[in-house]
Amino acid sequence: MGIKVLTLGADGLKVTLLVLLALFLISAALAQQPIRPETGSYIRDSERNGHGLLIIHNNWRMDTVAVLADSGLKPLCAVYIRSRDSFNLTEIEDGSYGLTSRSALSGIRRKAGSIAFWGTTATTLHWSSRQRKPTRR
Repeated sequence: MGIKVLTLGADGLKVTLLVLLALFLISAALAQQPIRPETGSYIRDSERNGHGLLIIHNNWRMDTVAVLADSGLKPLCAVYIRSRDSFNLTEIEDGSYGLTSRSALSGIRRKAGSIAFWGTTATTLHWSSRQRKPTRR
């Protein structure tokens, strides 16, 4: 048994180097892609035991983070919503809340204003990133 040495001509060496360079560039590009969470990924969450339902529609061309805050503007829940997608935020307790959304990439902020859930039966509100206030349907 002996060691066999593979020799490449000038053209073979060029091809090998080009293939290695292409593989390096592809792997570098893949490594730099930002992580994009799934719709419904909670960034912040708190215990919810109510009957309210908030359906959030992201009509932006960018991903967004919707933030539900208490009346003192303390964030209770923040959820990631991909572009042109919707998310159902469930089990919201009776009370008054603030709602904002922020573009996941640019940081542009939109305020939806205040919303309220009340009563012992389920309350459903729909909110689109293009609306000023949530609506009941």
